[in-house]
Amino acid sequence: MGLYAWDKGLDYNVVRRDLVGRLRDARPVARAYISILLIQLSNGLRISEAVEAAFKWAETGRRKLRVRVRKRRDPYERLVVVPRELGRGERLAVAGLRVHGLDTVVSRIKSWTRKALGFNTHALRYAFISQLAERGVSAQLIAKLTGHKKLDYILSYTQKRAAEELLLRLAG
Repeated sequence: MGLYAWDKGLDYNVVRRDLVGRLRDARPVARAYISILLIQLSNGLRISEAVEAAFKWAETGRRKLRVRVRKRRDPYERLVVVPRELGRGERLAVAGLRVHGLDTVVSRIKSWTRKALGFNTHALRYAFISQLAERGVSAQLIAKLTGHKKLDYILSYTQKRAAEELLLRLAG
């Protein structure tokens, strides 16, 4: 666990490289799960949104999709871009999961990720947010990209981290 409990210490680039590296040798179900996790990480999605996007990609082949943002009462949809590393084989692997339905796949991928990778799927969303904050992206734009309706959540993530890093630099 990293210094900041909310981001679980996952580095966006390190996790992305690891997931892409795992794709090559993965069996079909793991390949599908890793594909979904890459979609989640690359777009800062909740896992249910990533599964929905992956299912739409498997069905249509489109690499730019819209999914409804969970945890919002309004019908807000956000753009999702399928990572370039994912190809036909990954698309077919994801298509094989569709028979189980969204809720079942969400539950299974959460469990698999904890066991196989050692972290909670939501940590990927935080890694995305952290990556954007480190690049200097405004909280308003991060909220828009991640589908947060209120800035409070993004500000608590990004400002806490920035404040603690500043304190460490000043003290060190």
